[in-house]
Amino acid sequence: MLQNFSPIQIESFAPAAHDLSNRSAEPLCPYFGRCGGCSFQHLPYEQQLTLKQTYLEAMFREVPEWADLEIKPILPSPKIYGYRNVITLNVRQQSGIPYLGFIEKDGRTFFPIDHCPIANETLNAKLPSVLEKFITKVTEKKRYRTSQIGVRIGRQGELYTTIRDRPLDQTLSASVLGKTLKYPGHSFFQVNDSILDDFVTCAANLLGDPRECDLVDLYCGVGLFAVTLADRYKRVLGIEESEESIKFASENARLNQLTHVSFVASRTEKATDDLRRAAGEKLHVIVDPPRRGMHREAIGLLLQMPGIQKLVYVSCYPESLIRDLQALSLRFRPVSVQPCDMFPQTKHMETIVLLIPKD
Repeated sequence: MLQNFSPIQIESFAPAAHDLSNRSAEPLCPYFGRCGGCSFQHLPYEQQLTLKQTYLEAMFREVPEWADLEIKPILPSPKIYGYRNVITLNVRQQSGIPYLGFIEKDGRTFFPIDHCPIANETLNAKLPSVLEKFITKVTEKKRYRTSQIGVRIGRQGELYTTIRDRPLDQTLSASVLGKTLKYPGHSFFQVNDSILDDFVTCAANLLGDPRECDLVDLYCGVGLFAVTLADRYKRVLGIEESEESIKFASENARLNQLTHVSFVASRTEKATDDLRRAAGEKLHVIVDPPRRGMHREAIGLLLQMPGIQKLVYVSCYPESLIRDLQALSLRFRPVSVQPCDMFPQTKHMETIVLLIPKD
């Protein structure tokens, strides 16, 4: 099913960060160059966007059949610093004092930080209290060795950390296109709140007029697409393997009074019966799989599923995206690609692709 494909590294398009002569912008982060999180703070934001656009175009041009594929201009992020609502920190002891910090690019060396410039300002302000909480809660066995803390902030300033106090004290919230979404702090949710409305709107614009279609949202999580796009469709079905995420997705549908939206806890590749029952004469389908891409059996389901008028594939990892699109090309052809800069200052991006049946 797959053609030969050699992924291109985005760094090959960028001037080296360690070469001071290549720095056309002054990094805001005092840890830039040591930290492995950001790759492009030494470049003006417009140049970062051009670099990501060029990289994605080169990836698609590697497949001859897609030489003339429309790749839209990359969607910029409204915030290019202070946008991340979640970070993962290490805790280490130096000279008897515990510090929060990151690991250098060598994957071993710890360095302390007092803030992360791409992280939400409120999250940064709460880091001292997070460290204090860690010191009082962590067990002696783990103290200050290789302990990690995940820290996340909700749209209303709610704080989640992986230092558990109360099991029920883990729910955060977001508002996307006028819909309220609740989600557990440890689950997957997009990291850049500032671009979420535009990001979801891009997917909706690629799908276009529903024309009496139903919507199927695969790998739906807590219902980001299923809930926010529900008003456009007669029926909506979301499928997600995490039972906890499905509970939140169902609650989000009730919270937003969406009686025509339902969710099923199942692996996509095992949801044959649910998809068969949900299939109407006309379907729009959104898939937003994890970084590794779609399971081959899930791709097989889409290749056989009747009624699909349009398919939107959302990906944070171009390599698995290209691989899966090649597999889907047995039935579908990509017609439009919309890159979105969900992760300014880094080498990462989200990509939304519209596919239609070949026949």
